[in-house]
Amino acid sequence: MASLIAWLDHSERERQRMREVIDLFREKGTVDELGIGQIRDAFSDILFPGTSTLQTRARYHLLVPWTFRRLEREKVSSADAPARARSLELQLIRSLLRGGEHDGVIGRDARDNLQRLPSLLYWNGLAGYGIRKFSGSIADYFRSLDSYHRRIRSMAVSESEEVYDRLRPNWHTGLPEAPDDLFEEAAITLTPPEADYLRDRIVSCHHETLLGALALVPRIPDPQFVWDHGISIPEHLTEVTDHARAFSEVMHGAALLYNLMLARRAAAQQIPRGDRPGVEDFTDRLDSWADMLEARGGGISTWDVATTLDIALSENPNITHASREFARRWAGHALHDPRGVTNSSEAASLIEQRELQTKGGLARLRNRRALEMWNGEAGTTPLDFRWRIAKRILTDIHQSLTDA
Repeated sequence: MASLIAWLDHSERERQRMREVIDLFREKGTVDELGIGQIRDAFSDILFPGTSTLQTRARYHLLVPWTFRRLEREKVSSADAPARARSLELQLIRSLLRGGEHDGVIGRDARDNLQRLPSLLYWNGLAGYGIRKFSGSIADYFRSLDSYHRRIRSMAVSESEEVYDRLRPNWHTGLPEAPDDLFEEAAITLTPPEADYLRDRIVSCHHETLLGALALVPRIPDPQFVWDHGISIPEHLTEVTDHARAFSEVMHGAALLYNLMLARRAAAQQIPRGDRPGVEDFTDRLDSWADMLEARGGGISTWDVATTLDIALSENPNITHASREFARRWAGHALHDPRGVTNSSEAASLIEQRELQTKGGLARLRNRRALEMWNGEAGTTPLDFRWRIAKRILTDIHQSLTDA
């Protein structure tokens, strides 16, 4: 049991990031091939705090704390807590499926073999929304249960204010009560009171963010990208969103050029193409990308990449110099001559050096075996800064309140 706790204890946020990276490898076109993930994640956290790419439905923000409060009410010991918590989370999968739920049920297919439990995916977000008051990792929480139970017993025999002050709750005091049949036949949809509670938590903790602003609108917009939401929002949010949009659109060209270079290299090395896009496909897509930039006019031509990087650094001061320098240099090529990057030796050299810098000997442009494994869409999905995830969570909340 101690080994499990030790495994859980190592940097909750970094482990979650690594799980997201691994999971993204299964989603075609979303991998951070050129090392701009730190900048992308900084804007994602600014716009949609508490979200992660592996989250699914809003009610998990309640299902997870309800599961852990069950440990507290059962007075589960620290030694037994990891196993009991896993058992309850797996039981919850079966309960949701018995309730007829499928969409967004974590572990729907893996069942008892599930490795990334909902608690791991939502732990950081629960703190960000003020639902989780315990300040440590999941492993810290498990280790704290013995002392928590001792404090509860002290309260039973003492009414002194000192004892009450020492009992810091692990969860927000306004957290709704769990349904009696939670582990028998559960639903993934929020009840109206639950939706109202979750919206209040988001707005109270993140009213200055786009997530908080959209939580209050009468209708959740459904565009592919959040900058097309068409809703009046505060000026400072418009500015951040505009920078995120420009970064996404400009860096998309780098991904397309990278794939064009892979297609050219694969053709030169006579690697069978199969059903992968070819040189002509990516040349056409780069032409369309240049058309888009030109159509954007002042929205792109006046974009200041330095300000964008400063905004990202304000959220994450640890963004590497190499990531910032690559973004700055690529933006220079894209803004100066977007049509010219297709055949620019300087732009191609920048892309090749960046891949080598991030992947070393596994760089596809240097390693034939790695190139043979290219699926034809390496990082070509435009950045949406977790809008797809945030949209689903907000929609869950909105629909429950609207239905009420």
